[in-house]
Amino acid sequence: MQRRITTVALTSFSTEQLRETVRGSDFEHTQLSDGPFRGRLLRSQFGDSVLDAGSYSRDLLARGTFPADRVVLGYILTGGEAGYFNGMRLAVHDVIVIGEGGAMEPYRLPAGTQWIAFQTRRDLLEREGIPVPAPARMVRYSGLSPEALQLGQYLAALIAPGREHRPKIDPVRARRRPGAGGETHRRVPSRNRCLAGQRPAPASTPPSRLRADIATS
Repeated sequence: MQRRITTVALTSFSTEQLRETVRGSDFEHTQLSDGPFRGRLLRSQFGDSVLDAGSYSRDLLARGTFPADRVVLGYILTGGEAGYFNGMRLAVHDVIVIGEGGAMEPYRLPAGTQWIAFQTRRDLLEREGIPVPAPARMVRYSGLSPEALQLGQYLAALIAPGREHRPKIDPVRARRRPGAGGETHRRVPSRNRCLAGQRPAPASTPPSRLRADIATS
């Protein structure tokens, strides 16, 4: 499948350039920390799916809406400080699955966080055994949970160089605590690994070293 890859290097803060960092989204960003702003954005389009990735040199506050016709899998690749997404703590290796048209309330995105957002049709994810929340709803999987590991492997197969086939993953089941807003609390021994076989980078890793290598086929 032919893939089209584009990258953008940001040398100053611009709300317009950041408005559609996830294709089809409508985001508003505010810079929270002082100093020169630098960032890097990457987009890979293949078939009905799009993978976006990015990293910024300053703390940001983001809010807005996700695509109305696609489910989004969000993944934190590397970073130091955890952020908070719709009241849910979002740290390295955590995965959030967002139904079509989901809204992002003010999300504090710490500097140096490297994020990935993969969007595709609901039926394609369900075919892979991935449970998808209802439209406009979302669920978070802890980076130490079996669910996050499985979803991380699914994303790794999409972006890791040299991968020719996606792994067929077992259906994942979220065990939620009542009133926890969709968060899961299952824990397993710490055997997690960074997406695409990489070790987490220090928080000081500059945005220009975004390690979201996109496989071409």
